[in-house]
This record gives sequence, C-alpha cells and structure tokens, in this order.
Amino acid sequence: VGLPYVKKLVTLWRSHGHADSEGHKVISKVDAERALGVYATVYDDYLELAVQFGYLSLFAAVMPLAPMLALLNNALEMRTDASKIAVSSRRPLPWRAKDIGEWWWVLQAVSYLAVVTNTALIAMAWHSQAHHASETFAAGTVVLFVVVEHAVLLLKALVALAVPDKPGWLELAIEDEARSAERATRAR
Repeated sequence: VGLPYVKKLVTLWRSHGHADSEGHKVISKVDAERALGVYATVYDDYLELAVQFGYLSLFAAVMPLAPMLALLNNALEMRTDASKIAVSSRRPLPWRAKDIGEWWWVLQAVSYLAVVTNTALIAMAWHSQAHHASETFAAGTVVLFVVVEHAVLLLKALVALAVPDKPGWLELAIEDEARSAERATRAR
C-alpha cells in the first residue's frame, strides 16, 4: 500500500531540479510528474478482473466464501489502484469507450462455462455421497446433471433477455442529455 509513495519519493529525489538561494533542490510539480512512470493500459486491470471473475464463478460451488474474500480484495485493490494512478504514475490520457469491448464476450463465455462447471461439481459431490452407488445411480446422476445444466442455462438466457442492458431511467437521462446538447448546438 505504501509502495507508490516510496516510489514517488525516490523519483522526486532522483529528478533534476534547480537550487534555490540556499542551495536546496527545487522541483516543479510538472517536472515531478514528468519523471513518474507511464500508467500501463487498462488491459491489465481488465485481465485481473476477468481472471478473478473466472475463478469465482467457475468454482463457486467449491468455495462459497470466495466471493466475500474477493469483495475485500477488490475494496483494497480499488484504493491501491487509485493511489497508483494519482501518486506513482503520470496521469493517463482520457479516452472514450462505448463499452468494455471484447471483454464482454470473455465474461459471457466464462459465465456459461460456470453453469456447466458448478453443475458438474455439485453432481460429482452428490454422487460421491452415495457410497453404495450402483451403475443405475451413476447413469441417473449424469441424466440429472444434463437436465439441471440445461435448465440453468435456459434460465440464464431468459434472465438475459428479460433484464435490459440499460435501465429505463438511464435511457431517459441519455435522451435528455442528447436533447440538451442539440439545443445548445442550435442556440449558437
């Protein structure tokens, strides 16, 4: 947590400045920021979140405590990333994006795989509980796995269709903003 501050102090100490009347090194804020490292792309941040989402969703049946631990991790990560951006690197150049791009497809694929993985893990655990499992029981477990897995995938698809990508209030706000921008443009 304190590493960004230490890096900034070392960078300030190493950077070139001019001496004041008493011989002390004086560094302007611009020179200090220019001496800082360039912020990496958001690709690494997205990758880290996608991997975490993968572990959480693919193996939620095995470790139900993992989402709480991930929440604590993300709270700490948010603060350290903010510190990294604000203190130990140059300000990143802003850029506009319509959405999260290809990461949406990655998260969708992981979410469908998570249904299959968690259903299989639960079916295997259920099967292993029956110590005297016969071949008929094993075949029934496989059939039950396929039926439950397909039912959950269908439910996931129905929820995805029923829940809009943008809530109604957001759509209205976007339309109001577009109308305001259009009026401001016509007023010129």
